Amino acid sequence: KVNELKLDKALRLAKKYLDDKNYSSAQQEFKNVLDIDENNVESYIGIADALVGLDKTDSAVENLQIGFEKTGSNELRQKINALNISESFKTAQKFLSEKNFESAKDEFQKVLNINDTYADAYIGIANSYVGLKDTDKAIENLQIGFEKTQDKKIEIMLNGMIISNSLQKGGADLNNKNYGSARENFFIVLDIDDKNIEAYRGIAASYSEEGNNDEAIKILQAGVDKTKNINLEENLNSLKKSTALELAQKYLNDGKYNEAISEFNKVLEIDDKCSEAYLGSADAYINLGNKDKAIEIFRAGYNKTYNENILTRLNELKKNSALELARQYLAEKEYSKAAEQFQN
Repeated sequence: KVNELKLDKALRLAKKYLDDKNYSSAQQEFKNVLDIDENNVESYIGIADALVGLDKTDSAVENLQIGFEKTGSNELRQKINALNISESFKTAQKFLSEKNFESAKDEFQKVLNINDTYADAYIGIANSYVGLKDTDKAIENLQIGFEKTQDKKIEIMLNGMIISNSLQKGGADLNNKNYGSARENFFIVLDIDDKNIEAYRGIAASYSEEGNNDEAIKILQAGVDKTKNINLEENLNSLKKSTALELAQKYLNDGKYNEAISEFNKVLEIDDKCSEAYLGSADAYINLGNKDKAIEIFRAGYNKTYNENILTRLNELKKNSALELARQYLAEKEYSKAAEQFQN
């Protein structure tokens, strides 16, 4: 009974010293408790807290280890692990700030050896690998960490790194003309972020470089529908315009004038100031023998663009049409009408 009273008094005093941050006195009083009861788990923990307060973490762990060997207490084992984690994590962060990435990585790994669900350690290892210029290893580590923890911070960092890495690889593939591989990387990005404008552009560019503008237009259209991005819409319209213009010129050269007119009209729906489309459409009508429609197209084109080439072609066509009509009137002996046309 006397020992119990002494123990209780010493324990209460030790706790008071600990609360007052009088760590040396607290340590001594907890030792007094252990002199009475060498299996007192609370005292081993109290001594450890006092030693940590005195910035003697290694001694705190040693003390806890002694207590664990004496008592087998799970509470003490957990305290040992917590202190080892804290110390290793603190050391790892110091190494990371000093750009000693290998040592940082090793210290973060010590944390995971104790607790493999410690999310910040996975993030720390990933940052170490980034410092070592090994992005693939950083991603691999984060994937393992997310599988273990389902931690939101890890997921955000992982997705960000995959996106950045895949965009970089996709861009390199485009430059090296590895268009299929480029698309694979850009589609990885869209699997994570279906509003990533750079990925839509990259996929479209890979198709265009292969001469498949139809697929490029489809992917850009999907991107515009998903993102409502004005710049992406401009990319889409630019590609539609150039594709339709190229096809229209081909039809014109092949003598497929109605098809050419249809494609030139598509161009003008996108850009009603495209001089090339007005000129091409008018030429198609001239070749179809419809000079009046050609004059109408030239006139509309000049009113929209003030293009001097269109004006010149308009005046030439009007002149030639008037001459043809005048000659026709002469042949029909309609001299007054012929004179009027010559005047025009």
